Amino acid sequence: MKDWKLLGLVCPSGCMTTAEYADGKFYLYYDNPNDENPHLIIDDDLTDGILGKEYGEVFTDPSHGSDAGVFRDEDGTFHMIYEDWSPINARENGWDSPLAGRVSSPDGIRGFTYGEHPPAVDHRTKPTGKIGTFTHPAMKISNNGKPLEYEIHEPSQNAYGDWTLIKVGSHYHLFGDYDSADHSKPMRMARFHTDDLNKEFQWSGEIGKGFHPDPSVGFAEGKFYLIMQRATDFVSPGPWVDGVEARAGVDEDGDGTIDEWTDWQAVKESYSQKPGFARIVDVAPAKVDTGKLPAGQGFAFEYRTSRLDNGVQPIMDRVSLEFDKPNGKEKKKVVARIGFLAEEVGQHPVIGPSAFLDESGKVIVKEIKQFYFNVGEKRGSNRQIIVTYPPDMKIPTIPGRKIELRGTLDSIDLGGEPGTKGSYGNDVLRLKSWKYL
Repeated sequence: MKDWKLLGLVCPSGCMTTAEYADGKFYLYYDNPNDENPHLIIDDDLTDGILGKEYGEVFTDPSHGSDAGVFRDEDGTFHMIYEDWSPINARENGWDSPLAGRVSSPDGIRGFTYGEHPPAVDHRTKPTGKIGTFTHPAMKISNNGKPLEYEIHEPSQNAYGDWTLIKVGSHYHLFGDYDSADHSKPMRMARFHTDDLNKEFQWSGEIGKGFHPDPSVGFAEGKFYLIMQRATDFVSPGPWVDGVEARAGVDEDGDGTIDEWTDWQAVKESYSQKPGFARIVDVAPAKVDTGKLPAGQGFAFEYRTSRLDNGVQPIMDRVSLEFDKPNGKEKKKVVARIGFLAEEVGQHPVIGPSAFLDESGKVIVKEIKQFYFNVGEKRGSNRQIIVTYPPDMKIPTIPGRKIELRGTLDSIDLGGEPGTKGSYGNDVLRLKSWKYL
């Protein structure tokens, strides 16, 4: 993005405002005369030094303002955002306006119609009903030599223009000149955003000061570029704000506490050019690496943000959680249960023998026994589970002594109507080891 080679002209005018791309062809839009009446050239090779096909004027704006930005969305529609000079003396306001119109076309050539959509930006103040005029160097061509008219608004208005647009994920970002209503303030760049082109763009803030931007936004080599008519440009890693860390944890045994956490990880989005589109960038969401966490019965997620040196505090929009589905072949994890031998035993079903196939396909039956266990840190817990064990295993026998049991966890559900004798559901711990605490 630093070294460039001249390959010849692509447009006969010095007033080219924007470009788009579709199906191997470049759509080059330019004003003729300056600031008015967008024209179009379509070229399939920008390196051959030969001008593409000229389509002439593609949008007639009665307000005489253009400096349009064109954007092709994912459905193939071309959207043009332009300066509407009808509410302001553009000559005294940086040739910009508080009003930005939007028109659209299915093919980028035909169908751009004035007034077909609500304004993209509308920062007009109160109309007075009075008409003012101003002159423009091109009025001899575009307005039969007559001054251009506008409706006077009060109080003074902020003015914006020379629009450029990019879509990142589902968010549209609009950039342009910003000429303050307070003319003691130098010109700078404005930034707007929306999630719906049919709604007005919302103010996002300003960038820099003391220059006339006429910007063009784009994405290349993993970064976002705002190219302007000045010696230096703006480069950004993207809309994601650094300073976000997150971690995830797993409750392995279902006791309501997290047994293992990931480390805190700095997380951020990543970006890539959407194939076939010049001004659309796909977003891969920020993720926590949970590859080293075991399977479990529950989970937890935490994040934290820190204020950056420039005073910006990250704000989380949303968090989505996805889980791997068990494939039935995964080895069961050993879990722990802490509690006491049950002294008052509730009504529980008897668990039958275990049957399974050995490697030769022979059915093996193992007899099992069972006892009952109150899960909890204190004696007398009413959460009672079934514990099964092989007949030759030594098991704990001291009532009132805290015990840690370890084994694999199953569940049982008789499926009866709630409140009837046939209804029962509980955990079954297949005991592997134990110890007094």
